[in-house]
Amino acid sequence: MDRDDRGPAPDHRTAEMEERAISTPSQIGEALWRGRLRMGLSLDDVARRAGTDLQIVSAIENSDFGRLPGTGATIAAARAYARVVKLPEKWVALTLAAELARIAMSSFPIT
Repeated sequence: MDRDDRGPAPDHRTAEMEERAISTPSQIGEALWRGRLRMGLSLDDVARRAGTDLQIVSAIENSDFGRLPGTGATIAAARAYARVVKLPEKWVALTLAAELARIAMSSFPIT
């Protein structure tokens, strides 16, 4: 289910976010979504300001990793999104990279 422009006020603990790991893929999408709401932006606004495709912005926000391009392009788009909504780019990039790696590793059976 896609997020809309309604929701609770965002949590402003960006310093704490930089220091902790994320346990679920939806937390990056939720952090970006909350940042977008805090700034009063639509998905179109974020895509335009980040210089990326609306579908990619939506997929990142909704943690729909199956719709995303390769890891490098996804992280670059997420960093641009973070810049637009004033979240720590490094935290977003590192956390998303770790999450994408966990997803990739879980698709390989251990025998």
